[in-house]
Amino acid sequence: YKSTNGDYWKNNTGWDTTVVPVSHDEFNNWYGVRIDLFNNKITEFSLNLSNNNLNGVLPIELGLLSELNVFNIDENNLEEHIPSEIGNMTKLDTLWMNQNQFSGEIPPEIGNLINLKSLDLAINNLTGSIPVEIGNLTKMFELYLEGNNLNGEIPSEVANLPRLYKLWLQHNSLTGSVPSEIGDLQYLESLQLSYNNLTGKLPLSFTNLRLFTFSFNNNDGLCAPLDNAFQQWLNTIFLLDGPNCVTVDIEDQLELKKIQFYPNPVTDYITFTNLPYDSEIEVFDILGRKVLTSQDTHIDLADLSPGMYMYTVILDERRISGKLIKNK
Repeated sequence: YKSTNGDYWKNNTGWDTTVVPVSHDEFNNWYGVRIDLFNNKITEFSLNLSNNNLNGVLPIELGLLSELNVFNIDENNLEEHIPSEIGNMTKLDTLWMNQNQFSGEIPPEIGNLINLKSLDLAINNLTGSIPVEIGNLTKMFELYLEGNNLNGEIPSEVANLPRLYKLWLQHNSLTGSVPSEIGDLQYLESLQLSYNNLTGKLPLSFTNLRLFTFSFNNNDGLCAPLDNAFQQWLNTIFLLDGPNCVTVDIEDQLELKKIQFYPNPVTDYITFTNLPYDSEIEVFDILGRKVLTSQDTHIDLADLSPGMYMYTVILDERRISGKLIKNK
């Protein structure tokens, strides 16, 4: 109360007192506090001060709340570091701290919260890398770290969270390739990787996932491989946003090098020459979205908006890609 300017909370009923409550019923009269007992043992202990105009810093004494199950302080104006003592709250199953002004690194002690099911640190000013200790939270269902300044690589230890169904890492500064181990998360439904600095091709192991939503756009070259099985898997995702890779191996380029097309730029029709029988042409916009599929050598592009596009010629398992410009 004192550390977060309790006198200015929206609701501070019961908190401004020097009298120590003698029963859990008296504590339940404090705003945001709930304590349930059964046979004189705590069955549920929650502290919910969401959107209550908390300002200042979290005190290290929070670590003394060893019986706390739910701690929700989202949508406030708390700042500075998340105290490492939070790792002493080992009975937490819900920790929501999103939309504050927390800075510094995520304390590795957070890996002590082995009963945690939902962790939300989104939309803060957190820096540093994602601690590998996250992999200790094997009961985790939801992990929200989006909207921070996190950097470094995504730790492969996230694959140690077998129950995870939401992993949101978008709008950070994460680098490197995406760990193939994420493909082992059999319950994962939503994966958000957009707006980072991730590179390379998405792992082929992702085809083991049953994603409902998946975004990986606006990175530093991160793209979906043109492997047929991977492309078919992408088509099963209800909400998808991210580009396909547009390069192919040199051997494929040499084998299909006789294929040409004209004109470029194109206004209405484009004609491919030396196109092998049974080949297929796909056209993608600059966001990697497929806008056209054809097996003809003479293709009508009149309905496409002006701009740059990528084409891919597919023959069996072989592919060759290039750019084309669409004029008005």
